[in-house]
Amino acid sequence: MEVSPGFQFHGEPKLQLTPLLPIYFVTVGVTLLVALQTWQRRRTPGARQLTFLMVAAAIWAFADGMALASLDLQSKIAFSKVSHIGIQTVPVFFLLFVLSYTGHDKVLHSRWLHLIWVIPLLSLLAVFTNERHSLFWENVSLVQTSYGIEDDYIHGPLFWVSAANLYVLILVATVLLVRNAVSSVHQFRLQTVMILTATAIPWAANFVYLFDLIPWPWLDLTSVAFAASGVLLAWAILRLGLLRIVPVARAQLVERMSEGMVVIDTRGHIIDLNPAAASLLQIEHVSIGGPLYAAGEGGALLARNVGVACKEGACAEVLLPNGTTVEVRCSSLSALHGRLQGTLLVLHDITDRKRIETELRSSEERYRTLYTKTPAMLHSIDRKGRIISVTDFWLDQMGYGRSDVVGHQSTEFMTEVSERYAREQGLAEFFRAGIVSEVPYEFVRRDGTVIETLLSAVAERSLDGQVVRSLSVLQDVTERNRVWRSLQASEARYRTLIDAAPFPAVVTAVATGRILYSNAMGKELFDIADVPLDSLLADNFYLHAGERRRLLARLASDQRITNAEVEMRTAKGRALWVLLSAVPIEFDGEAAVFSIFNDITDRRSIEERLRDSERRYRLLAENVSDVIWMLDFDQHVVYCSPSIFGLTGFSAEEAMQAKATDFVVPASQPRFVEVLHELTDALANGIQSPTVTLEIEVPCKDGSAVWTDTSVKLMYDGAQAIGFLGITRDISVRRAAEAAMRAARDAAEAATQAKSEFLANMSHEIRTPMNAVIGMTSLLLGTQLTPEQREFTETVRNSSEALLAIINDILDFSKIESGKLELERHSFDVALCMESALDLVAMQASRKGLELTYAVTGDLSAHVVGDDTRLRQVLVNLLTNAIKFTDRGEVNLRLAVQPSATADDPRGCCNPSDAPCRLDLHFEVQDTGLGIPKDRQQRLFSSFSQVDTSTTRRFGGTGLGLAISRRLVELMGGSIWLESDGVAGHGTTFHVRLTLPCTTMPVQADSQPGAADLTGKRILIVDDNDTNQRILLHQLRQWGIVCQAVGSAQAAIETMVGESAFDVVLLDLQMPAVDGIGLATEIRRRWPDATPRLILLTSMDYDAGEVARAGVSTYLYKPIKPAALFDVLRQAGNQPRTATGDNGATKWDASLAERRPLRILAAEDNLVNQKVIQTLLGRFGYRVDLVNDGVQAVEAVRRQFYDVVLMDVQMPEMDGVEATITIRSELPPERQPYIIAMTANAFDDQRRLYLESGMNDYVSKPVRPAMLLAALDRVPERVAHE
Repeated sequence: MEVSPGFQFHGEPKLQLTPLLPIYFVTVGVTLLVALQTWQRRRTPGARQLTFLMVAAAIWAFADGMALASLDLQSKIAFSKVSHIGIQTVPVFFLLFVLSYTGHDKVLHSRWLHLIWVIPLLSLLAVFTNERHSLFWENVSLVQTSYGIEDDYIHGPLFWVSAANLYVLILVATVLLVRNAVSSVHQFRLQTVMILTATAIPWAANFVYLFDLIPWPWLDLTSVAFAASGVLLAWAILRLGLLRIVPVARAQLVERMSEGMVVIDTRGHIIDLNPAAASLLQIEHVSIGGPLYAAGEGGALLARNVGVACKEGACAEVLLPNGTTVEVRCSSLSALHGRLQGTLLVLHDITDRKRIETELRSSEERYRTLYTKTPAMLHSIDRKGRIISVTDFWLDQMGYGRSDVVGHQSTEFMTEVSERYAREQGLAEFFRAGIVSEVPYEFVRRDGTVIETLLSAVAERSLDGQVVRSLSVLQDVTERNRVWRSLQASEARYRTLIDAAPFPAVVTAVATGRILYSNAMGKELFDIADVPLDSLLADNFYLHAGERRRLLARLASDQRITNAEVEMRTAKGRALWVLLSAVPIEFDGEAAVFSIFNDITDRRSIEERLRDSERRYRLLAENVSDVIWMLDFDQHVVYCSPSIFGLTGFSAEEAMQAKATDFVVPASQPRFVEVLHELTDALANGIQSPTVTLEIEVPCKDGSAVWTDTSVKLMYDGAQAIGFLGITRDISVRRAAEAAMRAARDAAEAATQAKSEFLANMSHEIRTPMNAVIGMTSLLLGTQLTPEQREFTETVRNSSEALLAIINDILDFSKIESGKLELERHSFDVALCMESALDLVAMQASRKGLELTYAVTGDLSAHVVGDDTRLRQVLVNLLTNAIKFTDRGEVNLRLAVQPSATADDPRGCCNPSDAPCRLDLHFEVQDTGLGIPKDRQQRLFSSFSQVDTSTTRRFGGTGLGLAISRRLVELMGGSIWLESDGVAGHGTTFHVRLTLPCTTMPVQADSQPGAADLTGKRILIVDDNDTNQRILLHQLRQWGIVCQAVGSAQAAIETMVGESAFDVVLLDLQMPAVDGIGLATEIRRRWPDATPRLILLTSMDYDAGEVARAGVSTYLYKPIKPAALFDVLRQAGNQPRTATGDNGATKWDASLAERRPLRILAAEDNLVNQKVIQTLLGRFGYRVDLVNDGVQAVEAVRRQFYDVVLMDVQMPEMDGVEATITIRSELPPERQPYIIAMTANAFDDQRRLYLESGMNDYVSKPVRPAMLLAALDRVPERVAHE
């Protein structure tokens, strides 16, 4: 691919911000939100596919937006490649959604549907490898547009193949959506508008882009359009219930209908049944797919009568074991070409009807017998309505005795309603007319039951025409009425069933062809919901003339039509294919045809598409670059795609005449045959075997061989395994790339090793002369010098120390970057680690007049396990920076300690005696310095970076300190950050948080034995620094001391005058107006006989004589350490002493050799370093024997015994490590010296090598006096006195 830069940008790539960017990123946010909502409703049909569509559109829009924002060409190309993930997948997900929406379930579950991914995936492969072939984009360049810099692509042939495929997918989906929307426009007008709008948006956006109809011809908003389309579809589905109406209605109809429905296959196995059927058959747990006869006793009875029902007019009556009688209607279910697939059984409970019929027959016989005796229930009443006579039948029916009835009002035996009607209207009308016929009355039997009757009566009149009595005939119609009501309910139920049936049903007149009846589904199928039925003729719905006449003739001869495929059309002209089943019936006295329809339009369309798909797949297999092959179980090649010629030179015909192993080189044959046997064994054992992928070599026709990636799986025809299916791909290029990568990795490892060796040599070469410089200046400072000479010498030593610090930082950073730095793990005291860090920076803070404080909150009564050296290094770095960038004020080191919760101790209660235990340590280094602007804070932790260049010029430094600190803290599993508002004087606070394990060795607590001696003592604190006051007050009160703090000498005098006597006064040396020495003098003057103990707190040098004259008993260097303060307070008297040892100067003790005699040998090849070591140890009274290399060192220890050997590591002839190994192997244990390595190598792994070789200790060059004395102090006493 040719890349034309068009524009060149210098420096780091930047982004261009245009007004069009928000469109893309708002689109990304909206589409992801819609994806989340649709995913939460993924059980809704189509929602899952729509979720994937939204995510793909979001990727497309995000990548387009980033490509638009990018300025450099490579970034635009990279984001354009990412955008093709969305471009290639959005149309696929769009089609899948449409198939789900339009009800093409069979297509969705077809395994052939997966092939729609082939071209998009191959297109993505072409996009991401375009630099190799330039078939997707031939050229890319940058162009300047009105809204910014855009990329212009010249498309290759693969692009147009991909585009054609995507447009076909979108077009198919669009056609399906529009056709479905048109068919339902009357029922779902709003949903239809939303679907049509959603379908039109992507077409419109792409049309505008292709024909440059917008001001920005390079801007493609198709991704935004698809996102908008998806949002509309999601809204229509989730808010308008577009996909829930028909499926839910069908499910509810079948599940809630009172008639039972059972579907069985040709083997009599249950395929489906509704709850009503399960209830009738008394089946609690049904195994779908199990035989009907195994579904309880009811299922067994039903299974025995299925054949009878299907033979005898598709109807049979079955008496179930629970006494229920069901009517079974049988309907065969046939597939295309009339092949029987199963049977639909409809169960109707006719128990009540059978009981009624039985009772009716019994009643008929009873009435016939009674008729011969008594025609009916008869009674006579007089004019007052009293019963004067009744028949035995009336008495028997009513359950009364004759004496209970005669003489009583006839209304007494009626219900309340009938009695009220008789009194208010019935009797009056009868006596007036003299005759009534079949008037409904309800009578109450003696047992309280009600008899529904029709009363007919005739009056007997006197000569003057007055009614004197009447004869009434009661017809008991109770049962008839109940049967009638039952029949009416049954008729309504069946009418409702047909009206709401999930299949279209239509009744047409045979003679005229008029449509007499249609249920809701029929009206929907033929688009006649809003058309009067009596205006429609059946002939108008058949697509071909004469089709109806042929069907009527067939119906007349066969009396039934079952699943005839007929092409018809709707009232709106839409063509459709249906399966028609019909039977002749009589409807309202007219010969008619009852027809049911099944819409198979989609099935016919799918079948056609499947035929097209089969042709496409065949073309794909024949044209794909990978080799597709099939084997039978004898390992013969039964099919091979033509692409084998391009891979091996053999034709497909040649391949199909050989066995599979003929196309595998001998070295790869065992593995290939093993895979085939594994698949065969899995099949024999009934195990589902996966696809197996292996790399094998195949021979070529020219005698060469090529490496391939071959995937093999079992091949099935339906459920029957018929052989093996494999795909072979050429991976020669990938194998070559892997070999190149291995070579590059080996080269990189070699370069890393060379770098480590170079750094080790550089460390030695730099530190060796530095050892002489620092050693000699330390010795020189111990001599008598003039002030000017001392200033010059201290300048040289300070500069050397600064240079050494820079070297250490660079070497530390190199070790971290190369992964050579390893942390130690041992038990240490965190408080001592902090105090030692403060000691290292105390003089630096004192020179600048800064207050240096430290405080600990929480329980630190346990050692922790970690690397105290590296922790101290981090704290010193932070403290040094704080002092460096603070001109006035203070620097505070604080530690907050809190037990850490663990799985064993979720409450976070840390008891040092109970392991395991962990402590959360939160260090804070706070200063009152310059502060750091927020926009520059992130740079501080980068390598070789400071706030700005002016800071570098003013304060110096390499910019590595914080970078090293960050890496060290991260290696310890912690975190480091800073807080600053950037305002000068507000300063900066650096935070370090670590979680370290405790040990069971407790630290001496502040409240150790002897603290009780301090309880109740009164101490006055005089310090003008508020922070120091708070720290001292907190510490002293923990020891039970009564204390008070003031900020000036005058306030101290006033407090001492007004309060009772104080035992101790802590005096700050540096205070405004009157300093600590002046205040001490004034206290002694005012209270000469009751002077409290005076302790001076100082961070600077002082005149010892002046301090003693002022009456100060003790002085402490700041920052005040709790242990030192505790020891001083426990001491009695006012004898002047110093509570801290070294104040920064080297103390030469010439009598040390007498107290600790040692025989010392120094092996050093550098004469200057020999002089330094000899002079340094000579100042302490030691005599040192010198040798120049390892050989001489071995000879020396052979000749005489030495307590200590100072062994340089890098020496000629024999280095220090080899010399140590020789000494350890040759000398007996009682003559083994204590060997201390003197090394200029800063790498931990090298130092560990020294110790492993037999050395006891090491000191780093340049060697400082204090460091050397500390090493000698670690020599065991038993060695020193041997």
